[in-house]
Amino acid sequence: MFNMFTWKGLNPYLLLLLVLCILTGLTHVVLGTQQGIESVEYVVFYNPIEGTGILSVSITMSLTPGEIGNVDLPIKIFSDASLYFFNYTVNPPTGSLVVNYDDNSGVASLLVSNASTVTLYFTVSNLTEEASIGSYTATLDLLDYASGAVNVSVEIYLTGIYDVIIDSYPRVSGYSIQTLTNTTVIRTHDPAIYFIVLKIPVNTASPSSTQFNLLNLLFPLLLILITVVAIVIIVLRWRRTSIGRIEKVDVLNDPVSRSIIRALGEAGDAGLTQAEITNKTGIPKSSVSRRIRRLEEEGFITVARTGKYNYLRLTDKGKEAYRRIVEKK
Repeated sequence: MFNMFTWKGLNPYLLLLLVLCILTGLTHVVLGTQQGIESVEYVVFYNPIEGTGILSVSITMSLTPGEIGNVDLPIKIFSDASLYFFNYTVNPPTGSLVVNYDDNSGVASLLVSNASTVTLYFTVSNLTEEASIGSYTATLDLLDYASGAVNVSVEIYLTGIYDVIIDSYPRVSGYSIQTLTNTTVIRTHDPAIYFIVLKIPVNTASPSSTQFNLLNLLFPLLLILITVVAIVIIVLRWRRTSIGRIEKVDVLNDPVSRSIIRALGEAGDAGLTQAEITNKTGIPKSSVSRRIRRLEEEGFITVARTGKYNYLRLTDKGKEAYRRIVEKK
């Protein structure tokens, strides 16, 4: 479940807090109320053709000496990307850090002490999806920062020269596209969902040609059509998975939460694993994971380990919600 669990310069107070977190099942605060965090910077170096790259996440802290910061940070901001946590740095080096990355939810939990900056490093693959030959799509989701309490910035360095089309929800203008030597750079800092389309530029016919080649006209038009179709597919996928975030769970009005509670209610005391819920509801794994986390915090469900699997079951509060959902239908 976890890619890495490690510590550096861990002092006794931080170790004691970590043990208490494990014993009590401490839940993490949502973005906007993070302790001691000022800003987050994501920097990606990625090759769309090879499908591999590196992601660094730098967190600037504002902790007083001896203060311990508890940070719960979204790492998987690119939909469907695969990440592997392989290293980190702490500044100053005398600072203490405990890192716990959950690849299922795409969230890194940090306990930080006596550090001004923490940087996490990941390998990344499948950041883009090939829509057609020479055309790639990607989705960047920064809505976790919509509260504005934490400053966020993203820089994407793509190997190669691409024509870039970007759409966003909600509409924002705080992004830029720059072309360097064999590199395309995309920068943004506004919390939104970005739908990105990359196209390898088409080489037109030589000016010395005296014959009109119909393919020179059809090929760019075909690429434009493919791009439009790709954007429509991304928008429909986004609408279908209900990307919008909510601060409080209202199980009677939130379709994803209703589906999870209905599935658990039908399963009874046997419960279900997260994978079984995903299969039964047809909801993407990332959306199920976020709702399960919030439903557990709100007291609707419990998570208990049976054998090698974690099974989810409804609490009395969850069972009451299930009855109301069934009656409402």
